[in-house]
Amino acid sequence: MSRLLFVISAIVLVVVGLVSVGLLLWKRSGSEVMPLNTNVSSNVGVNSDTNTSIQTLPPLPPKPPERSEEETTLENFVRSFVERYGSYSTDAPFENLQRTFDDMTDRFRSAEERKIKPSSGATPFYGVAVHVQSMKILEQSPERVRVSVAAQWEEERGEITQSSRKTAELILLASGKQWKVDRVTWK
Repeated sequence: MSRLLFVISAIVLVVVGLVSVGLLLWKRSGSEVMPLNTNVSSNVGVNSDTNTSIQTLPPLPPKPPERSEEETTLENFVRSFVERYGSYSTDAPFENLQRTFDDMTDRFRSAEERKIKPSSGATPFYGVAVHVQSMKILEQSPERVRVSVAAQWEEERGEITQSSRKTAELILLASGKQWKVDRVTWK
């Protein structure tokens, strides 16, 4: 039994020795393991010193410019105004429009109040829901801002719903420390 144990031990030592020598020779030869391509777009070049492939990643895209608190506040105001102003339902006729009156200039508010007509009784359901998709400030000065707003327009008549995209252009005028909407033009 001890002779069998001696033979097995000798074989294990020889195998471990051969593996160690193989690893040592391989490491000294300069071979290196290249990482697997992980579907990241990259540039591949060749290192002329070792004749091995070098993989470099493309540069990161530039960070978008930081928006000021004033600009963020303006965009939030415009988004809220357009979604309320553009929405309508026969269940609450002109309620959304009336809720935007405080955000309008006196001239614009007077024009919008003239559009309100008393309900003529029971009518089939009609509703419009507006969802702002994006906006862009076209012109800005301390007294006046012109903004373009792209919106998803969902119109429902009874059981039929239609969806479309519309653009609104707004003119805002400074009124003290806040903005008031002076004009809305849907395109």
